Formats: sequence, C-alpha cells, structure tokens
Amino acid sequence: MAWHGYLVIAVGLMPAVRGWQCDRQAQAEFTVLIALLHEHGGLWGADGPRLLAIARRAQTMFGTGDLAGSALLLGALARRLFALSRPAPTAVSGRSEGDGAGA
Repeated sequence: MAWHGYLVIAVGLMPAVRGWQCDRQAQAEFTVLIALLHEHGGLWGADGPRLLAIARRAQTMFGTGDLAGSALLLGALARRLFALSRPAPTAVSGRSEGDGAGA
C-alpha cells in the first residue's frame, strides 16, 4: 500500500502540482491519496497519522495556491512512502557466512 501511495504522488500529484494538469485532476489525486492513507495508515504505526496530516496540509496549500509548499510536502511524503514500501531488513541481511558476525 505504501508503494501505491508513492505512485499516486509521483505519477498523479507531482505533475498536477507543477501545473501540468488541471486543478480538478489534482484534487481528485489528493482525494485518492488521503483515502489510501486514512484506510491503510494503521499499517505504518505512528507514521500513519503523520503522513495523513502531511497529505492534508499539502492539499490545503495547493488549494490556496502555494504550489511550491505543496510540492515540498509531497516530495517528503513520497520519500517516506517509498521507504515504507521497502521490506524491512532482517537480522541476517547483509551478513555473509564467515564474516564473524554473530559468532
């Protein structure tokens, strides 16, 4: 789900915020993103409510014409969603047999 949120921002919202799409399309993309974060935010612990608040603030900024501020928040949100979409490292990841780790 985090990956889907990332794609909504990267493919839908960022082009809209940069002025490449109409306001109606951007508001539709914000609606999709906020619904996704609201529905699945619980999967990400404390990050869930924070991400939702950031998305809502970015939407408000977009609505008042602060495209640069909205884009800044969306960029930070996209980076966090991208990080959340990656599998968590395990205790043995990155270790090779015989490297002395855990011996």
